[in-house]
Amino acid sequence: MRNEYNKLIDLIQQWGIFEKETEIKDLETFAVWILKNKNGVDKKSNGKNGNGGNGHHANHFIETNINWKLLRLARFSELYMKIFFKEEKISFNEFRVLAVLHEHKILKKNEVINENLFETTTGTTIIKNLVEKNYLEEVEDRSDKRIKRVQLSPRGKVLFEDVNRRYNDINLLVTANLSDDEKGSLSAVLEYLDSFHQKMHQQLKNDSLEELIEQYIVPK
Repeated sequence: MRNEYNKLIDLIQQWGIFEKETEIKDLETFAVWILKNKNGVDKKSNGKNGNGGNGHHANHFIETNINWKLLRLARFSELYMKIFFKEEKISFNEFRVLAVLHEHKILKKNEVINENLFETTTGTTIIKNLVEKNYLEEVEDRSDKRIKRVQLSPRGKVLFEDVNRRYNDINLLVTANLSDDEKGSLSAVLEYLDSFHQKMHQQLKNDSLEELIEQYIVPK
């Protein structure tokens, strides 16, 4: 019992450090932060034993592998979706717009574009097509009538719910046969990565990759 009490105190202390070091303060990000710091301690220990060089090489390999595997998984997902959307009334990119508006209800057009990481011209064309098909409705902004917001039309809601129900087949394929616990852990890590890169994405037009690394990546 005493050991468990000490672990609880340590966890509370770690949360205090976590709150000071990070902007996103939720349990999923905290879990990833704990794992990251634990790995950092292990790496330092290895360095003391004279394995620092090998550790750096191993880390580079793992980081490269993660990046490559994420790219490959994205490609696999695209292939599944290409087959799926061949029979649908809308494209995958149009579905992404409907999905974002289903979650956020009503957004400015540029917010929809940024949320989906579209190029401005591409996103504008997609939104225009969905409005013309009567899947989206344009709404004037209450504070600035020059700004147009968009939301799902009744027809768009029906279409999204219909496609989304069958889209779960893609989710099952992509997540393979992972257990519920494995899916939960993977989801937490991906949520952290998504939030991390979302912050950096907003600065890509102004900062170089080297400047982003200096600002966001913690030295090891």
